[in-house]
Amino acid sequence: MFLTTLEKINNDTSILPGVKLGYDIRDSCWYSPIALEQSIDFIKDSIASIDSLETNFTSRDQCAVDSDKPIAGLLGPGSSSNTIQVQNLLQLFEIPQIGYSATSMELSNKNLYEYFQRVVPSDDYQAQAMLDIVLKFNWTYVAAIYTDGEYCLLEHM
Repeated sequence: MFLTTLEKINNDTSILPGVKLGYDIRDSCWYSPIALEQSIDFIKDSIASIDSLETNFTSRDQCAVDSDKPIAGLLGPGSSSNTIQVQNLLQLFEIPQIGYSATSMELSNKNLYEYFQRVVPSDDYQAQAMLDIVLKFNWTYVAAIYTDGEYCLLEHM
């Protein structure tokens, strides 16, 4: 679906005239050190190309090296803790980040995370919505089911 949408946007010149979107998909494995490593690797070429554009060359023998296109933004990673780590890096370079499942209220602090936006409600809003449902239906008992993120696979015999 993502690639189809990207192709449709790139093929319709009325949506983003003169702009061609690309992508680079990485896996953070839901682990902060890997998320940071992937983010550094992702942005290092862009940072190098920005630096080379700002350098004044004094000799005709020196020329700018072809570089990747600038980064418009980054989607993910999935967890709040990984997103916070990556956002701390990205904001140094003013690279926007969109969280698709990061729900930590900490990320709502625009003084700390100026370049972060989310597409899901924060934990605070989700908790308020659950409370509103309990109160609306006058429920007197609620059971919570929790998982620590580990997935159980059942083998069928």
